[in-house]
Amino acid sequence: MDKTEAMGSAPIGSLLFQFAIPTTASMLVSALYGLVDRIFIGRGAGIEGLAAATVVFPFMITGLAVGLLFTVGARSAASMALGRGQGDRAGEIVSRATGAAFLASAVTALLLWLLADPLFSLFGASATVAAGARAFLAWTLVGLPFQSAAMAVATSLQVQGRPRAGFAVNLAGTAINVGLEPLFIFGCGWGLGGAGAATALAQGLSLLIAVFVVQGRKSALRLDLAMLPPKAAILQELARLGAPVFLVNLVSTAVLVVANRAIAPWGDELALAVIGVVNTVGMVLSYPLYGITNGAQALLGYNYGAGKWGRVERLSLLVGLSTFALAALAELASLVFPAALVGLFNGDKALVEMGSRALAIFMSGFALFPLSQLPAVYFQSTGRPMSSGVLMLSRSLAMMAAMLVLPRWFGVTGVYLAGPVADVAASVFGLALLVRMAREIRAERQKEGFRSPLPEESLARLSA
Repeated sequence: MDKTEAMGSAPIGSLLFQFAIPTTASMLVSALYGLVDRIFIGRGAGIEGLAAATVVFPFMITGLAVGLLFTVGARSAASMALGRGQGDRAGEIVSRATGAAFLASAVTALLLWLLADPLFSLFGASATVAAGARAFLAWTLVGLPFQSAAMAVATSLQVQGRPRAGFAVNLAGTAINVGLEPLFIFGCGWGLGGAGAATALAQGLSLLIAVFVVQGRKSALRLDLAMLPPKAAILQELARLGAPVFLVNLVSTAVLVVANRAIAPWGDELALAVIGVVNTVGMVLSYPLYGITNGAQALLGYNYGAGKWGRVERLSLLVGLSTFALAALAELASLVFPAALVGLFNGDKALVEMGSRALAIFMSGFALFPLSQLPAVYFQSTGRPMSSGVLMLSRSLAMMAAMLVLPRWFGVTGVYLAGPVADVAASVFGLALLVRMAREIRAERQKEGFRSPLPEESLARLSA
């Protein structure tokens, strides 16, 4: 059976397993890299280095947002096109997305570098921290276009039903990065600049590896070099579908800026290092959830495009159950082992003491995260980005508002409390869209002549 056709006919449980395991593994590999990167920086450049990396992080998220605008849009559009039997259109979508991602990220990198000094000040960096961050930022921006293009190319592997190949590509790039970073930081003595150089070189090589695999004879969805230049009609569709994730990442940048400035009065470099560690650990623990939903996105889009609502229903239920279990485990780990997680980055007593308390409070509502994540990925995968975008933005906006208000009453604890406040706020919006999602699936199932075994009330209770 063709791997693409299997997306609409093979058993849902085994399909989700086949897609989610490599995608989750890819996310975990990325998470491992982020963790190891900060550990190398913390051990090689100390608390000041961690503070500098924290200041650069908003630049990285902004650049990532530009790449995801086209990558997520291409994943949704190409998956639905394949479900409708439009293979040529799917190939053009991925090709145009790759060219647009590279060009847009290159322009973004140039603008960010020109604005670096005022942005460093805005992001809460002292003159000392900004000086250390500048070399790291320069190399990070060099690698940004290659990172964005590599993500777009790898989209082809996922939508054509080859998640294991996508994982292999991601693993290769991460292995190169992890291997080069200690060499450049410790062996060559380049410090933060060495960390950035290793990342940039690895991103360039990742793009070459991704192109090699996608253009191989086993690939059913190759890049067409003649279609790399942007085409307005397709870019408009990609921007519409990818806008929610793009906006969420831009708002996440604003959240990081607010967090940096909110916590600065309680410790300068130490406080910045703490918020950077908490962000890194939170991202690492959330990546398995994103691995499952990213793996499910192509399956949801394909079966929605093919009108196979029974499969959409079963897939949604499996995604909800699995992400809830992982979110609960992530919260438990943060509450039980916060000092061990923070201590990985640097053994400084003050960092561990302040960071472990911050992490435990910040992650105390994370088990609610799937209530917003499931409907968000459903509406994103089925071509309705507005509903998905409002839901995804609700968490970031609630977190930013909490960080601005709560410190007035609770001091530095108010910064940490923004995490559970945001999770609760997003879950309220998520439940509303979860009910809407269940109603739609049940109505379409009834048109097929079946009664849905999961009315919206049951799905809402199960997800809660």
